[in-house]
Amino acid sequence: MHKETTACPWCGAHCSEQTGRAALQAERHICPVCGRPSRAVRSKKRIGVWLLLAAVLCLLDFLFLVLGVPLLPVFLLTAGCTACLWCFRGHTVVFRKITDA
Repeated sequence: MHKETTACPWCGAHCSEQTGRAALQAERHICPVCGRPSRAVRSKKRIGVWLLLAAVLCLLDFLFLVLGVPLLPVFLLTAGCTACLWCFRGHTVVFRKITDA
Protein backbone atom coordinates (compact mmCIF):
# COMPACT_ATOMS: atom_id res chain seq x y z
CA MET A 1 0.00 0.00 0.00
CA HIS A 2 1.38 3.37 -0.97
CA LYS A 3 1.53 6.13 1.57
CA GLU A 4 -0.06 9.20 0.01
CA THR A 5 1.95 12.32 0.65
CA THR A 6 2.10 15.77 -0.87
CA ALA A 7 5.79 15.93 0.04
CA CYS A 8 8.83 14.07 -1.27
CA PRO A 9 8.36 10.40 -0.28
CA TRP A 10 12.13 10.03 0.22
CA CYS A 11 13.14 13.01 2.37
CA GLY A 12 9.82 14.68 3.28
CA ALA A 13 10.60 18.02 1.63
CA HIS A 14 7.41 19.90 0.78
CA CYS A 15 6.88 21.47 -2.63
CA SER A 16 4.53 24.18 -3.79
CA GLU A 17 1.18 23.52 -5.44
CA GLN A 18 2.60 24.88 -8.70
CA THR A 19 5.49 22.39 -8.56
CA GLY A 20 3.01 19.59 -7.91
CA ARG A 21 0.95 20.52 -10.97
CA ALA A 22 4.09 20.69 -13.13
CA ALA A 23 5.22 17.30 -11.81
CA LEU A 24 1.78 15.88 -12.56
CA GLN A 25 2.04 16.97 -16.19
CA ALA A 26 5.54 15.53 -16.50
CA GLU A 27 4.53 12.43 -14.45
CA ARG A 28 8.00 12.54 -12.89
CA HIS A 29 9.57 14.79 -10.31
CA ILE A 30 13.14 15.14 -9.11
CA CYS A 31 13.30 16.38 -5.53
CA PRO A 32 15.42 19.56 -5.31
CA VAL A 33 16.58 18.58 -1.80
CA CYS A 34 17.60 14.92 -2.09
CA GLY A 35 17.71 14.56 -5.90
CA ARG A 36 15.71 11.31 -5.97
CA PRO A 37 12.92 10.72 -8.50
CA SER A 38 9.27 10.35 -7.59
CA ARG A 39 6.07 9.94 -9.55
CA ALA A 40 3.26 12.50 -9.30
CA VAL A 41 -0.31 11.19 -9.52
CA ARG A 42 -3.79 12.32 -8.55
CA SER A 43 -4.99 10.50 -5.46
CA LYS A 44 -8.26 8.65 -6.06
CA LYS A 45 -9.05 8.77 -2.34
CA ARG A 46 -8.61 12.53 -2.17
CA ILE A 47 -10.59 13.09 -5.38
CA GLY A 48 -13.36 10.92 -3.90
CA VAL A 49 -13.42 13.02 -0.74
CA TRP A 50 -13.51 16.19 -2.84
CA LEU A 51 -16.47 14.91 -4.88
CA LEU A 52 -18.26 13.77 -1.72
CA LEU A 53 -17.87 17.22 -0.15
CA ALA A 54 -19.16 18.86 -3.35
CA ALA A 55 -22.21 16.55 -3.32
CA VAL A 56 -22.87 17.32 0.36
CA LEU A 57 -22.68 21.04 -0.44
CA CYS A 58 -25.26 20.62 -3.24
CA LEU A 59 -27.55 18.65 -0.92
CA LEU A 60 -27.15 21.23 1.84
CA ASP A 61 -28.00 24.08 -0.55
CA PHE A 62 -31.09 22.24 -1.75
CA LEU A 63 -32.19 21.55 1.82
CA PHE A 64 -31.76 25.19 2.85
CA LEU A 65 -33.75 26.39 -0.14
CA VAL A 66 -36.55 23.87 0.51
CA LEU A 67 -36.69 24.94 4.17
CA GLY A 68 -37.16 28.56 3.09
CA VAL A 69 -33.84 30.01 4.22
CA PRO A 70 -33.31 33.40 2.53
CA LEU A 71 -31.26 33.26 -0.66
CA LEU A 72 -28.42 35.59 0.43
CA PRO A 73 -27.19 33.45 3.38
CA VAL A 74 -27.39 30.33 1.20
CA PHE A 75 -25.40 32.11 -1.51
CA LEU A 76 -22.75 33.27 0.99
CA LEU A 77 -22.45 29.78 2.50
CA THR A 78 -22.12 28.27 -0.97
CA ALA A 79 -19.49 30.83 -2.00
CA GLY A 80 -17.43 30.18 1.15
CA CYS A 81 -17.62 26.40 0.86
CA THR A 82 -16.82 26.52 -2.86
CA ALA A 83 -13.74 28.64 -2.16
CA CYS A 84 -12.57 26.07 0.41
CA LEU A 85 -13.19 23.22 -2.03
CA TRP A 86 -11.27 25.09 -4.75
CA CYS A 87 -8.26 25.47 -2.45
CA PHE A 88 -8.44 21.79 -1.46
CA ARG A 89 -8.35 20.78 -5.14
CA GLY A 90 -4.59 21.34 -5.33
CA HIS A 91 -3.97 18.82 -2.54
CA THR A 92 -5.11 15.89 -4.69
CA VAL A 93 -1.60 15.58 -6.22
CA VAL A 94 0.51 13.05 -4.33
CA PHE A 95 4.04 11.75 -4.82
CA ARG A 96 5.04 8.09 -4.82
CA LYS A 97 8.47 6.52 -4.75
CA ILE A 98 10.07 5.28 -7.95
CA THR A 99 12.27 2.31 -7.16
CA ASP A 100 14.92 0.87 -9.45
CA ALA A 101 13.75 -2.73 -9.07
